[in-house]
Amino acid sequence: MSLEKLKKSYKPNVSKFRRKWVNLFRNYSKKNKLQPSAVIVFVSFMISVVLTLMGFEKFGFMPFLLGCSFILISFAYFTIYPLSWEEMTEEEKEAYRFFNRLPNDWDLDK
Repeated sequence: MSLEKLKKSYKPNVSKFRRKWVNLFRNYSKKNKLQPSAVIVFVSFMISVVLTLMGFEKFGFMPFLLGCSFILISFAYFTIYPLSWEEMTEEEKEAYRFFNRLPNDWDLDK
């Protein structure tokens, strides 16, 4: 990942939205056993099953297709436009340093 992508600054509202969006793919709660993205796919699958059983064979697959498309588009988006350094939590910064084999005291501003 290039440092320019880490340095990119977003407006506060956009940054807050991106943070909530990326949290759909994380599980921070000890009570919650499923990630929110898994819940999205499961619920969309169940809606598709119900629609198919109700007689909407032509359009019953649409909710599941939309749920899976949302997940794939999200993965592609965050691959191209990852979180900036200021959007990351301290745990994410530590993980970034670890995976890129950087020193523990490495910071973007240095």
